[in-house]
Amino acid sequence: MNNKQLKELALEYLKTYWHDCPWMLVLNKVEWTNLGIRKAGCYLHYQKSIQLNTAILDKPGMEQGTKDALLHELIHVWQRNHPDEKIKREPPHGRAFRSQMYRLNGILGREAITTYHNYQMPGNERILRKAMALLARTKSNNEHEAAIAAAKFTTYMQQYELQLSEKYLVLASELPELVDQVVAISRVADSWRKILLSSLAYLNACQLFWRNQSGFVEWHMIGREHRLDQVVLLYDYLEEAITRLVTTQQKIARQEGFSKGRAYWNAFRVGIANNIYQRLKADFEIRMHQGIKVDNNQESVSALVVQNWHIEENNAVSAFVAAKNYSFVRGRNYCITSVAGYYDGHNAGNTVSINQQIKPSSPPQINTLWNYNFLPHMPTGSVKN
Repeated sequence: MNNKQLKELALEYLKTYWHDCPWMLVLNKVEWTNLGIRKAGCYLHYQKSIQLNTAILDKPGMEQGTKDALLHELIHVWQRNHPDEKIKREPPHGRAFRSQMYRLNGILGREAITTYHNYQMPGNERILRKAMALLARTKSNNEHEAAIAAAKFTTYMQQYELQLSEKYLVLASELPELVDQVVAISRVADSWRKILLSSLAYLNACQLFWRNQSGFVEWHMIGREHRLDQVVLLYDYLEEAITRLVTTQQKIARQEGFSKGRAYWNAFRVGIANNIYQRLKADFEIRMHQGIKVDNNQESVSALVVQNWHIEENNAVSAFVAAKNYSFVRGRNYCITSVAGYYDGHNAGNTVSINQQIKPSSPPQINTLWNYNFLPHMPTGSVKN
C-alpha cells in the first residue's frame, strides 16, 4: 500500500465513521515513514499530517495492522481539531479518545483500536492481552466489574513491562521516550486531586506538576507515554468513583435534612483520596518487597527487579527535568477545616475497590496529612520553564 492508497483509505474512513465531523477534513497528508521501534504512527497537528511506521509492513497481518493504526491516528485528528475546547484540551488517550475507541471497536466487532499502539508486542503477550481486556471492562455498567478491572490493570501492565525489561535488558534504548503530557484538566488545583494524581504518578514512576492557566488548571506528568496512559485511565476511574460517592452522600444529607457546607464536602473528598492513597501505597510496598505475581500460570517478577526498575525510572525522570531546566514553585500545604468530613470521606473511600480496606487509626494532623516520605521527589506546586 503506497502513500496515495493510504490517503484514499483515510478519506474513506472519514466518510464512513466521521461523516458528521466536517472539522476532520483538514487532513493534508497521510504517509509512510520510519518512526523507529516505538510507535505504529503519529499525528502531526500543525502539519495536519498522519505518519504510519514502515515497520508495520514487515509485520504479519500487515493490512489489518495498517487499518488499525490509521483508525487510531484518525481519532487523534478528531480530538485535536474538535470545535469543543474541553475535548481538545483532554489528554491524548483520555476520555474523549476512549469514547471514540469504544464506539469504533463496537462497530468493528473486535478490539481493533487500543490506547497502546506499538507495532510490536514482544515478551509475554498473554499478559498484555489480559491487560487490554481489563482496559475495556473498566467502562462496564457493572460497577463491581469495572472496579476489579481497574485495580488489576496496572499490575498486569507493570508485570508485562518488567518481564520485558528483563528479557531485553540490553535494549534499554528501545524504551518509549519520556514525555511531558497533560493528564487532567480541572477548574482549580484541588487538594484531593493532588493526592490522587501524585499517588498514581509515584506508583508509575512519573513526575506530577500543574500549570495555572486562564480559568483552569492543567495537570502535567513526565513519564513514559504508555505509562501516562495507565495513569489517565486509573485517574478517570477514581475521579468518577469519588464524584459518585459525593453525589450520593449529598443526596442522603438533603433527605435527612442536614445542612453540610463546602468545608465538609471538601474535607470529604480529601478523606476519600487519602484512603485511596494509603491503599495504593500498601499495594506498592507489597510489590517492592515481594515482587509481582498475578496468578499461578504466569512468571513472577522478583522484588529486586521491581526496586531497580523504580529507581532507574525515577533517575531518568529527574534527568529529563534537569535537561528541560524546569523550575518548580512549591505550593501551600492544604488545611482540613472539617475533621468530621475527613473521617466520613475516609470511611466512604473503602467502597472504592482497589485491593484492601483501610481504617483511619488516629486523628488526622491538620496540614500534615500528606506523607511526603512516600513521594520524595513530588513538587507541591506549579512549574515554570
